[in-house]
Formats: sequence, C-alpha cells, structure tokens
Amino acid sequence: SRKGVFLGIPFYWAISDSQDATLSLELFERRGVGATGEYRYVLSTTQRGALSGFYVKETEQSGDDRGWATFSHEWEMGRGLSLRADLNAVSDDGVLRTYEDSLGRRATQRAESNLAVTKTWENWNLVGRLFWYQDLTTPRRVELQRLPELTVQGTRQAVPGVPGLLYQVDAGV
Repeated sequence: SRKGVFLGIPFYWAISDSQDATLSLELFERRGVGATGEYRYVLSTTQRGALSGFYVKETEQSGDDRGWATFSHEWEMGRGLSLRADLNAVSDDGVLRTYEDSLGRRATQRAESNLAVTKTWENWNLVGRLFWYQDLTTPRRVELQRLPELTVQGTRQAVPGVPGLLYQVDAGV
C-alpha cells in the first residue's frame, strides 16, 4: 500500500465511569510515525461528547505534518433548548484518502462543521446556526462559511378566528 507496513499500538484507558480514551502510536513504513486519539465523555444526563484526532509526521516522504480532528458535543440545556456541535478539520485535501481505513471516511468530499442552538415550543422552532466546510475534491483551497444563519419555523396551524384557514411559517436570515 501507499503506507507500507503498518503497526498500531493502541492503549485503552477507562478514566472514570463517565469518560474513557483510546490512544495509539502508529508506525507507517513508507510514511513515518503518527498517533491517534479518541476521548469520550458524559458530563451529565443532558451533556455528552467526543474528541478525536490523527497526526503523522511524514518523515519518509516530504516531512509534512498531516492530520485531522473532530469534536462533537450535545447539550440539552433546558426545556426545549439544545446545543449541538459537530466540528471537523483536516490538514489537507488528501489526508483522509491516504490514512482513513473506512471507505465512507476515505470518500468524504468535504470537512463539514456545524454549530447550532435550537429552541423549540409546541408549534415553533428557532434555530441559530454556524456552518462552514472545506472542499476536499479539488487541489485548490475552497471553503464556504455561512455565519450566522437564523431560521424560524412554525408548523401548520389554524388562523385564530378564521375557521378552516391554516398558515405555516418558514423564514430565515
């Protein structure tokens, strides 16, 4: 393969009842020395998340530093109020194609990140969202950011005082 003979030495650590980590030293005959890590946590019944990453110093190639990182967090802050973070970053467009084992991750076309706060009521949703991505299909750097985005959605409901007439709201800025 492009990586040569590969040796991974993982270490699993059960830090506590609500958090654990997996760390691994990785040796690539044709690339260099790298490391992966994943940390998972549960802060409470309403908060949980994970942080993971990969790094390699390609000493057998160009000497480049390459890698990726992901962070996800879910937090139910209160009645109908939640925060979701799903952040992804890569050092370059080809790092996933070279080092990922799963076909789904190797074929990823963009490193996409979302951060959203949502408030829900019986018939309404209010969503504030930050979104950005890095295109991984072209050699030139292409990034898109939509900062911030605010949407209001109302389910189909009756117009007060007018029987048989319904309205629905879907608006965004």
